[in-house]
Amino acid sequence: MPAFNFVAEYRDMQPAADRDIIAARDKAFAKAKGDANTAVRRIVDLAYFAYRVPLPAESDANEWFGNILCADDPAFSIQHDLEEAARIATLVLRDRLSNGFWGTPVLIHAAAFAGKRQTVDNHALSIVSRDALKNLIRKRGFVLKRPEISRARPRRPVLLSQSTALKATRPPMSRCSKRLPKTTIAKSSS
Repeated sequence: MPAFNFVAEYRDMQPAADRDIIAARDKAFAKAKGDANTAVRRIVDLAYFAYRVPLPAESDANEWFGNILCADDPAFSIQHDLEEAARIATLVLRDRLSNGFWGTPVLIHAAAFAGKRQTVDNHALSIVSRDALKNLIRKRGFVLKRPEISRARPRRPVLLSQSTALKATRPPMSRCSKRLPKTTIAKSSS
């Protein structure tokens, strides 16, 4: 698999982007990628941005990601440029997928709501994530096996033999009914 090239991928999404903007986004990409490699919660935050899912109230993701994107582009505003934030988050996640980080495909698949949500790259992130998840399962050696159904007479279940043993130890109902006091129901005279 070829190495992930941020500039080429970004130009595919934003063909009219200025060189200064591309350079600023490349630096932001590198910083976000570094933070994502050190803290799992940042990967989750990036998934929120990539799929444009509302952030939880207690999250500091707006401040964190906004500061990264504003560092080299003072005109950037996380409130007004959510699509641009989604592009960078998508590319960071795609880079993680191309580098084979094993937890990323599962997280992206969950954030994508199994493919129901769309990213700015028109489902490309979800498709790459799904393929990475398939490859991850193959690498781990997980094999789905069909259940074997034999036509031979099934063995007697343990539960059945235990219930037979229980019946042998208790008295039959006819003996129990003799021990119970007889009750009479008074007939009402009407």
